[in-house]
Amino acid sequence: MGLRLVGHLNAEIGPGRGHSLQVHHLPEVILDMWKSRTKILPAMTIVPCLVGAAWLSGCIPTQVRTATAVPFSGTATEAVPQTPTVVETIPTQIRTETATVISTLSNPGLTVSLEPKIKLNAPANIFSFSPDGKWIAAATGLSVYLFDAVSGELIKEIAIPPSAGLSFTSAIAFSPDSSVLALGRADETLQVWDLAQAVPALSIKMNGAVGDIEHSPDGKYLAAIGFLDGSVVELLEARTGKQLRVLGELVNDLAFSPNQALLATAESVTGGSGYFVQLRDLDNLAVVKSVFPLRLEATSATDHFAGSVAFSRNGRFLAIIVDNRQLRIWDLQGNEEVEWPLKPEADEILNPTMSYWQQVIFSPQGYLAIIDQNGRVLLLATETGELLGKTEVAQATRIAFAPNGEGLLVGGLNADLTLFTVGESR
Repeated sequence: MGLRLVGHLNAEIGPGRGHSLQVHHLPEVILDMWKSRTKILPAMTIVPCLVGAAWLSGCIPTQVRTATAVPFSGTATEAVPQTPTVVETIPTQIRTETATVISTLSNPGLTVSLEPKIKLNAPANIFSFSPDGKWIAAATGLSVYLFDAVSGELIKEIAIPPSAGLSFTSAIAFSPDSSVLALGRADETLQVWDLAQAVPALSIKMNGAVGDIEHSPDGKYLAAIGFLDGSVVELLEARTGKQLRVLGELVNDLAFSPNQALLATAESVTGGSGYFVQLRDLDNLAVVKSVFPLRLEATSATDHFAGSVAFSRNGRFLAIIVDNRQLRIWDLQGNEEVEWPLKPEADEILNPTMSYWQQVIFSPQGYLAIIDQNGRVLLLATETGELLGKTEVAQATRIAFAPNGEGLLVGGLNADLTLFTVGESR
């Protein structure tokens, strides 16, 4: 999936922990947009609950490097001074720990280790592995960097010229065959780059700043969230860029099911009732199921949002994060919400008192990974919530598994990308 919730922003006291920015650092257009939606959020806070590639992350602090732009029709450039490099030593602020697990329903006795392997001198929270496992793409400002996913070597840089208004890259997504990279922009455009030729094949005008991009598993469709008068999903024909449908409203994230049958949209719920996720049949785009009903007993507020959604690799489970605070899991096969055994540690994960969950994803092996605003990463058994492993990277807010599940990439706007080796033992 693309990349989603970027962090917690305190509107009164300025910089906080993790991925936080002072309000006066944000472009006025973004502030206006999110101030208009604070009614769904806790008092005195603005939480940019955006979504796949977390386009708000393009508000770049001064320490983030950008490269000289090349003409839009030009080719990708080779690495130049000041571009990201591989750093061999792993910083001391990374803390790893393998949890001791007695048993889980699906993986008895499983433990997962996370060992830092490569650190890239590239602060970014917009990044993705290519489906063939060969590349890592990371967006910082006006540039997108392609790294070798094994060695961390910087292979090429795609430098995109600025345009009027907000021009940073806000979302990225590889095609299923890894030959194409779609780039969402805050200037309301979506560019599709042919990586073999290193040139843009399509440039598509979108319905507002692009917040997330996803390719369907068969490569036929591109789905993108656009923010203009709300937040809607634009479904496009991937080959031509033709708009097929505009779907939903107040959509914060999206995901295609692995079996190519469904499109899930994570949405805001207003008025005190409703469902956080709509599942649409890709054949006719009709809503076939609504899941994750609002739990009225959880809070006295009436308006809430789901900011991250993910399918398990086998398509059985769906996970979301509600209001940055609740992790919820739905069993699509059993058509019921997964209820973890009541334990103090499980309750702290499901309804934390200190953490603001930024993103949830599934490993190819089927367990969950979540990250909070402080860069704390937890690996959890999907059916029981038991802790399988954990690590922490200061100021990281985003995570992505390698296609084979043997690598985990962790990064943030103010945290260099770190690639961990993932090992399993029993």
